[in-house]
Amino acid sequence: MLLRCAQYVWLAWFLMGAVGDMQAASRVVVSQSGQFSVVGQSTLTQQSFAEGRVLPSTFNLDPQFLAISAERVKTSIYALLQLPSGYQSRVQLNLLPGRRAGFPIVLFPTLYSDGWKFQLNLPEEVDETKLTQALIQVVLMEIAQRNAVRTPELPPWLVDGITENVMYTGGPSLIVRSPSQLDTRKISSHTFGWKYRLHDSLTDTRELLRTNVPPSYTQLSFATYNVNDPAQRAIYRSACHLFVRGLLSLPDGPSRFVTFLQTLPTTLNWQTAFFRAYSSEFQRPLDVEKWWALKLFEFTSRDHRQTWTPLVSLSRLEVQLITHLEWHSSTNSVPSPHSLRLQELVKDRNLDLQKQVLVAKLFELQALQVNLSPDVAEIAERYREIVSTYLEARTRLQTQFDTRLPESVRFDNIVRPAVRGLDQLDATRRAYVTNLLAQAAR
Repeated sequence: MLLRCAQYVWLAWFLMGAVGDMQAASRVVVSQSGQFSVVGQSTLTQQSFAEGRVLPSTFNLDPQFLAISAERVKTSIYALLQLPSGYQSRVQLNLLPGRRAGFPIVLFPTLYSDGWKFQLNLPEEVDETKLTQALIQVVLMEIAQRNAVRTPELPPWLVDGITENVMYTGGPSLIVRSPSQLDTRKISSHTFGWKYRLHDSLTDTRELLRTNVPPSYTQLSFATYNVNDPAQRAIYRSACHLFVRGLLSLPDGPSRFVTFLQTLPTTLNWQTAFFRAYSSEFQRPLDVEKWWALKLFEFTSRDHRQTWTPLVSLSRLEVQLITHLEWHSSTNSVPSPHSLRLQELVKDRNLDLQKQVLVAKLFELQALQVNLSPDVAEIAERYREIVSTYLEARTRLQTQFDTRLPESVRFDNIVRPAVRGLDQLDATRRAYVTNLLAQAAR
């Protein structure tokens, strides 16, 4: 689903006037990176949260939690596309008081002399999935328009495809509704209305495409389905999920996907940008149709949930726990490869680089669990919990000021428990390998 950008002057003036009236009685919350500012009234005191219960799909937005949610969505997209941290254009999120779910979400991209600025008008009450889609579309457009003078035409499958990939990997931790969600250790996959799964993020997608007639590439391109039919909508979103996943799995997939995004504003239609970015694979629509048909056949006809043996699982996990980076000793020096353990990564003080690497590592460990044996999958999940808890604490250290202890002491108080927990897990993993080898030798 693509958001409607404001094109009619009278509608723009009406909505912008509502925003102007709202700002007088509202507060402004700026996100951690500074890219997102939220204008609106706090609704936190009006809501009650019971941990463990299934929450409704619609809820009242709170400025503080929306700022955090926007950062989480952006971080997930950057990890998916392997983008470095940073941004060029700012985004203002306006909460319209009294507007209920179903009120249109409208995006205002405006070009100034110093670049683009985006304003996203949101009803005070919003559907969680539509909010996620809206934030994803804004982030994608910001990436696409960094060096552009016009807004691009986005393909119908783009936002749905990225949304499905981000939702399945990020799960219920993306959109924050309550203080308990600021602690990722307390997040339950059953608490929210996501199609989130721990062990196979593609289960629902595979089953829908296997038991229904999936759309062709042409149907994907023009979104030819009944928008009022939830079943058809679900099939289309699942196909978008697989289509984008397939593009990202091509050689240099993430970087070429970014090239595609940034080519969009320079062409009259998205198809031209698509064939420029993927010219080595596709020269004409028929080539994409053939590739897509093969991708569908491979995806739906094979069982991707083959579970490895414990020894193979441990070996694959060990490989995944190592991060390979190139290190420059000076500005003009030749980069040298380095292999780092998680313990070494958490000790680094560069939070931007650290967050980029560790968030990607969380996604990699999540995907790996699909094929791990149950015991090893549990170990992998414990690694994820430690890293996730560390990132939350590390982020709070940078954003919250506490004069009671020196910053270096507070940093050590965060790093030490993380390193200790990782060391203990490494020991558990090695002991498991030793035990399995001893059993095999009997």
